[in-house]
Amino acid sequence: MLRMRNGLLIILYVVDYNEDGQLFFSEFSHVILTFGYLVAAIKKQKLFRSSDLNGYGVVTIDEFAVLLAIKQEK
Repeated sequence: MLRMRNGLLIILYVVDYNEDGQLFFSEFSHVILTFGYLVAAIKKQKLFRSSDLNGYGVVTIDEFAVLLAIKQEK
């Protein structure tokens, strides 16, 4: 889990354009494309909203880790 978290921190650092430690939708969209997920815009929005577990309008590294864990299980 630590290795995964360190990898996520690196990814977050690269795409977190405003360096606030969170992903806004535009940053999140870039990450999704980086991982090779070609999804329609409406599906990305839905994925973003479902990843934003606390409802603050941003995806934190912990929320992003949950999303990746769920995707890896499938």
